Amino acid sequence: FLTTLAHYCVWDTQTQSWRISLDDTYVLDLDSLHIEHIYPQHAQHGVPELEPLKHSLGNLTFWREKDNRAAANADFQTKRTYYAQSHRLNQRLALFSEWNASTVQQWSKELIECALRVYDV
Repeated sequence: FLTTLAHYCVWDTQTQSWRISLDDTYVLDLDSLHIEHIYPQHAQHGVPELEPLKHSLGNLTFWREKDNRAAANADFQTKRTYYAQSHRLNQRLALFSEWNASTVQQWSKELIECALRVYDV
């Protein structure tokens, strides 16, 4: 699901919304990708408002194994650097200034908005 969104969706900074733009400049090796918990599964400094949301869609993305291992259980501010250098779905994540319950909700809504454009029936 997430890799499909990354392949088809790009964040338009002018309209502040997702638009469809097929990215055929790279190929994803699904066997080498990891599901990324934006707020870590095993946070070094737990945030009570995020604990119940850590396995929700709004707290998930993906990236390469080496990025996942490098960032491990780091906080959002540390991970932003990795997101900015990653695929375009994660580049959108890097634009958030903080990660809290509100941004988890916003990310979830944005993923759904993107999915509705990709999976338009």
